[in-house]
Amino acid sequence: PLDRELHTGIVHDYAHVPKNIEQHCTNPENIKEEAPAEQTRSPGVLMVVEAESSPLARRPPAEIVAAVERALLRFLTPVETVPAPHPDHSDALFVVVAAEGYVAVRVYPEHGYLGFDVHLWHGLARQTGVRDALVEAAGSAASSSYRIVAGGMFGAGSW
Repeated sequence: PLDRELHTGIVHDYAHVPKNIEQHCTNPENIKEEAPAEQTRSPGVLMVVEAESSPLARRPPAEIVAAVERALLRFLTPVETVPAPHPDHSDALFVVVAAEGYVAVRVYPEHGYLGFDVHLWHGLARQTGVRDALVEAAGSAASSSYRIVAGGMFGAGSW
């Protein structure tokens, strides 16, 4: 048997339980509450971008942050980069927060790898441009990407 503490346990042990539908889903027959007057939808799309054989990944962290921020300026309104990577770390993670979403950056210099999680909840049409700019900044000829529909941010202006 699987250890239920594993993060994959819920997927492995999934079962269809009709009672859950009655408890948690609404339809015209079982409406349980009034629709709120506030925003109820919060769309967002996460694009995962991988850049392999990247010369940028082997540069000092401060240069990587600067290159990523420059690439994003054409498409997003950067607010802050957190946390600033420590110069001694061989691998790093930092996030560029913008008004339209965020870009989480994973760096593995020993493999020449940069990974970008581009999560936008406003200005989704810019996502392809953001991807292309990040891959160009990485200097990578080997890249891939895919998208996942995800939640967004309440209070964002629009799609």
